[in-house]
Amino acid sequence: MHAKAPPPSTTSRTGEGEVPQRKTRTAPLPGRDGKPSGAPVAIRKQRKTLRSDYEGVKPIVMGGMVAQKKRTGTRRSCVSIGKDDVLKRATIVKPNEAGSPAPGKLGAAAKRRNQRPKLDAGTIVNSESHAYYIIDLIGAGGFGDVYKVEQNVTKEIYALKTEQIPQKGNMPQDRLKVELCGALQIETTVMSACNKVTDPEKRRHFVRMVDKGFTDKFKFLVMDLVGPSIDDLRRHVLGTDFSRATATKLSIETLQGIACLHHAGFLHRDIKPQNFACSRDPNSPTIYILDFGIARQYTNRNSKEVRPARDYVKFLGTIRYASRSAHRSKEQSRKDDVEQWIFLTAEMYDIGNLSWRKNNDRGAVLLEKEKFFQFKSPHIWTSMPATFKQIMKTTDAMGYETEPDYPAIQALIELGARESKYDTTLPQYDD
Repeated sequence: MHAKAPPPSTTSRTGEGEVPQRKTRTAPLPGRDGKPSGAPVAIRKQRKTLRSDYEGVKPIVMGGMVAQKKRTGTRRSCVSIGKDDVLKRATIVKPNEAGSPAPGKLGAAAKRRNQRPKLDAGTIVNSESHAYYIIDLIGAGGFGDVYKVEQNVTKEIYALKTEQIPQKGNMPQDRLKVELCGALQIETTVMSACNKVTDPEKRRHFVRMVDKGFTDKFKFLVMDLVGPSIDDLRRHVLGTDFSRATATKLSIETLQGIACLHHAGFLHRDIKPQNFACSRDPNSPTIYILDFGIARQYTNRNSKEVRPARDYVKFLGTIRYASRSAHRSKEQSRKDDVEQWIFLTAEMYDIGNLSWRKNNDRGAVLLEKEKFFQFKSPHIWTSMPATFKQIMKTTDAMGYETEPDYPAIQALIELGARESKYDTTLPQYDD
């Protein structure tokens, strides 16, 4: 199997999924309502580009924009994720799994991404059974790229994810071997297991893997194409925080996705907004859980018992959302995925809730996260429902082998929404 057509270009170029570096210039440009915006010029241009890429998701977001009153004035928020009367107008959307570079991954990973050869539009990638025509680049990560492709027979549109095959004598030494050589293999293993889940409810948050293969330069897998990530919706399409009600709905969907992955026997270990994406189906509210490159099976294959914890595990994940156990180089468990989900959820309610969000010092971030779980960050409760305190206490008390009580956590989220009067049943509402 090999890639036909001209060799991939070695010229570094910015694809639709790659985000240019921010500039420091802060001259305001007109906002959506024609009034001046305080966003930097580069960021406003970036949002304009991404909005043009997301023709299908614009009706989802713009149809759900409402005025949301706050102490400081009025803001606009997306509150319509999953609502038929808004989503029915959606068409095809493009994902951007990469988003902005995650904290702590700006060095070697960014350099590899920029220097890695890209596949030109029209290139043909062959598996054992099908050929896939490259349409365009839609995402880029530290070790591979994601392309929008067309299958040669059915003409179906899919996402094709690549991982470079390290050349002899050119093996980086700054990452774990599993991340360097086997991330896509791990992802293939996890997706294969998830696709075998028979219960539709426990399978609905997984993207279907449709094919896989390799060339002399890279390995690849082909999967269903999904919509933009939660990170892209907030940062690049909406341009502001979600409403409280939308944050509540997203927190439930993402929690259910994590629960489904745990049911399949795997830990994710890199829970973050870039790894959850909305559906292309205009009638589906489903949020998909993505990117299993550092996932790990936490049960023994035969007995299904929890595997014993190792004494030392090198740091894995993203600094901003990583669990405290990851910071301490300890074995992660289901508890750690839930803890990362708490950080993700806190940020969905208000981006300012994570005081360490721009800090890449792992030691300093760990101290901030300890304060967070000791409720020494009172400002977060102006945006998050008070019932999250109980969720945090319960999570903090979990042991290594403890199975999270997902229904109880969801019940607390829903209780908090009712107490805070977040109406999650309406497509539009005024907080």
